[in-house]
Amino acid sequence: MELYKILPLLFLISFASGKLLSNEILVNGQAPCKGIDLVFLLDTSRSIWEPDFKRQLRFVENIIDYFKIGPDTHDTRVGVATFAQTFWTQFYLRTYLDKRRLKTAIRYIRHKHGYRTNTAGALKFLHSYMFDPRTGGRDDASHVAIIITDGRSQNKQATLDAAKIARGKGIQIFAIGVGQHLDFEELEGIGSEPAEKHVFNVSSFSELEGIKDRLPSNACEVTTTTSTTTTTTTTTTTTTPPPTVDVLADGQKPAHFYKKHYYQYHDQPNGNHIHHIVSDKPADYCGEKEADIYFVLDASSSIWKHDFETELKFVSDMIDDLKIDNVNGRIRAGVVVFSNRTRNIVALNTKRTNAELKRQIKGIDYATGVTHTSEAIRFVRQYGFREGVTRPGAIKIAIVMTDGISRYPQDTKEQSELARQENITIFAIGIGNKVDKSELKRIANDPNNKHLFHVDDFAGLHAIKKLLVLSACAVIPDVPQNLQTCSGDKETDVLFAYDASSLGFRKSEVIGRFVYTLVSSLDLSTGKVNVGRITDNCPRYSNVPLGRNIKLFTDLQFPGIGQLLQSMNQSFPTRLNAKRVGVLIVDESTTGERDAIDFIKKNPSFDLMVIAIGDPYTTGFAADLASDPDFNYLVRVPKYSDLSTTFSQVLDKLCTIIKRSFVISLKH
Repeated sequence: MELYKILPLLFLISFASGKLLSNEILVNGQAPCKGIDLVFLLDTSRSIWEPDFKRQLRFVENIIDYFKIGPDTHDTRVGVATFAQTFWTQFYLRTYLDKRRLKTAIRYIRHKHGYRTNTAGALKFLHSYMFDPRTGGRDDASHVAIIITDGRSQNKQATLDAAKIARGKGIQIFAIGVGQHLDFEELEGIGSEPAEKHVFNVSSFSELEGIKDRLPSNACEVTTTTSTTTTTTTTTTTTTPPPTVDVLADGQKPAHFYKKHYYQYHDQPNGNHIHHIVSDKPADYCGEKEADIYFVLDASSSIWKHDFETELKFVSDMIDDLKIDNVNGRIRAGVVVFSNRTRNIVALNTKRTNAELKRQIKGIDYATGVTHTSEAIRFVRQYGFREGVTRPGAIKIAIVMTDGISRYPQDTKEQSELARQENITIFAIGIGNKVDKSELKRIANDPNNKHLFHVDDFAGLHAIKKLLVLSACAVIPDVPQNLQTCSGDKETDVLFAYDASSLGFRKSEVIGRFVYTLVSSLDLSTGKVNVGRITDNCPRYSNVPLGRNIKLFTDLQFPGIGQLLQSMNQSFPTRLNAKRVGVLIVDESTTGERDAIDFIKKNPSFDLMVIAIGDPYTTGFAADLASDPDFNYLVRVPKYSDLSTTFSQVLDKLCTIIKRSFVISLKH
């Protein structure tokens, strides 16, 4: 669709009710426009890259410029919600009643990089709460919603049903689809009728920017212009452009094709498998993402020297395709080879240009030995991606290549699971007929059809190179890059606490990384927010002096979280009038919960947010510990590997506690 065809959007917004002009009051000889309650629903799923999300926000600002924002009857009010796997209220219609503060709030909306597109849930929240009088909705105003998305929803029928209910409540819905990967039938089912006036499609987020200079200056002008121009300017066509087809070398086609941007697998019903892409340059899919990639290469005795050289050539070609450069590049690489021992050939922070990296890889010595895959993954996890080497916010990827079964399969499984808990995405490449495909599945991330590859021999590696590059570029960081920080207007002290002695080293290490990411997302620059951590909760009587008194060996006592909370209470500084917030992390191994509950009931000197990891049945005490209301102060995480996917939820709740902002919860 051509860009000019979306220009009637603002005309239609102001004309939505069909009776915008009131004859009761005249301003400068003209009737004022009827008030508009305008709500934006913005897609914040991970298929939208950060620059495009910012373009989406600028587009919203540009639309707002054409309306008079204010508290009066004939003014426009604006609310914004974002959505992905769930929805997030950015602000309600009642929140910002002057344009300057409204536009500032829009600029500070964070991209969630969500993993699904729950359009149905967002629409349900829209018609249930966004126009409610409690949140600023007005009965005498036109209710208008603009939804912007770049893909199809996860539940088409539920989306259509929710949109129908919204329209039935008198909400005029304008649906804007961006890109070529939309369900146009669904998009038309979301928008109000007639579709040609309410449903639009542009090819990219960049094209939204072209609208601003061709729009009228206020809502009344929109009404006047619309009455004279819409008959000659508004025509809409929606067609799905045919995708280009890219076939891999030697005529081989990969088992799946990319349908949504760069990364969505799907088999054709007729059994044919095609690979659809929108560019023949693999690195185009990586865009502005930062990534740290470790190549983990098998160098055991089962690999002949010629095949090992082919393996190195494969890595060198990927370094070219991904434009890897450890000096100035957005993507950096490390290389380890493993057999009896793991050799770190290139570290991520080794200053090597693209050409220098390839020369160093070409010169790697051929080695022999057994297949210690577990040790190689452990090395990459503990040392390759350690703090200070990998970059904050960068995607962490390990590409493991092997031609056989590991020496210790159980250790390999455990190390792979630990790597995933630390947000490392693992691709596994099996070569030849001696690999254990079950073990490869345990090494690779889920889903396996996106992270697991198998070729017959080393010569076949070139056939999967482009697909692997695309897959690597498609990995989304668990923690958003360029994350907007959260801060409060009041001085706040935030203390994190977890009982490291009961949790053990591995769990404490995972929690420590998660807490680090959280505090990195708080705005500490103003001096209003201070953060701290308490984990030292050592057992009593753990040391027994040399002698013959064996009774002392039975006196070992673990203090539990009751003592930890007492330490937290004593550790808060004495900043006058500062808000005190504690964040306690517990799981099924936590002890001392009864003492902790008693302490919290008697000493409510600080707000306590609780993050409970594991089965709700074994961590049921968490609800008794969390401050009231517990739906604002309690986050449940099914397992440690889910910490990364609940990051946004935890940060949102913590920011809400710090800011004390108005929250409406919708059960769905």
